[in-house]
Amino acid sequence: MWRCWASTGLVGLACALGCAEASAAEDGGAQIWFAPNPSLSDGPTSNGFLRLFQAQAPWKEAAARTRVFQLYSAYVLGVPQDLLDRIVQDLQRRHIALAVEAGALNIDFKPPPPCGGRGLVEGYATPAVAREVSRKIQAAGGTIDFLAMDEPLWYGHFFAGYPGKQPGCQSPVSQLLAQARPTLEEYRRHFPGIRVGDIEPANLALRSGWQQALREWADGIRLALGQPLAFVHLDVPRAVAGSTAATRQFATAVAAFQRENLVGALGLIYDGTPQDPNNAAWLASARRLMRELEVDQGLAPDTAILQSWHRFPDHMLPETDPQAFTSLILYYAGGRFREAGDDR
Repeated sequence: MWRCWASTGLVGLACALGCAEASAAEDGGAQIWFAPNPSLSDGPTSNGFLRLFQAQAPWKEAAARTRVFQLYSAYVLGVPQDLLDRIVQDLQRRHIALAVEAGALNIDFKPPPPCGGRGLVEGYATPAVAREVSRKIQAAGGTIDFLAMDEPLWYGHFFAGYPGKQPGCQSPVSQLLAQARPTLEEYRRHFPGIRVGDIEPANLALRSGWQQALREWADGIRLALGQPLAFVHLDVPRAVAGSTAATRQFATAVAAFQRENLVGALGLIYDGTPQDPNNAAWLASARRLMRELEVDQGLAPDTAILQSWHRFPDHMLPETDPQAFTSLILYYAGGRFREAGDDR
């Protein structure tokens, strides 16, 4: 089992989550992070993203099961301050910790040489972005408890680029560490207790030399921050041949890194696909993925991240509606994906 935050001695993590962490440990299951797509604005039925942060919003049980709510840094940058205030203050009222997913590699727009870069290739941002994101969260009276780096190893080291678009830099890991350091230091300057983790696609494990690169990256972060990566969250691409085997290989490597105190926790991202045509199809895809990874493959994550960056689900509430995103929290928390035939 890879539920090992306590065993790695990361006391600061328990402090960041307070009573919520203790409650999750008593449940004996994976912690739930919730990361809906905030660009899906509230529509005529008022079941969209912002309604989650109303005091009487009908997701009381699902919210109680949610340990961390994750925002995208681009959303934090663009949302009006009064709306961000509402989000942060409601999460505090619910005792839900805050995570921000953000680029970390310090290359800005139009970089010389023309590879990578903020807004052009995922994984890149600048200390100035970190400063503004931090300022807005602080202005809302909040704290960033967790920083989830957006696939820096994949996009910085392995990614060659898409045809006709900005190429990937394929930088040495040592260079990525140097690029990430000023951005991470900016977040830590504003939030000294922030826990820094990493998101990576599981198909990274299909690339030659991936284990050495991952070890160099994790060890370099530990040396730079004086603490291990708080987590590695795996994005599992269903369309890539060999992704299931790669996921197992990656998870096994992370488990080994946990024993070496290079990584604090393993998380699995549960989502649908961009091809899903509606809420029902997207949620069914996410439920199948839960079963495939935890039942068929036998993986036992420390963290389950219920996340969307797609156009669905655009229906958040109420939690009792099987086509609402918050219903997936209760589905996972209740372990229903372990019941044969209940992942449709």
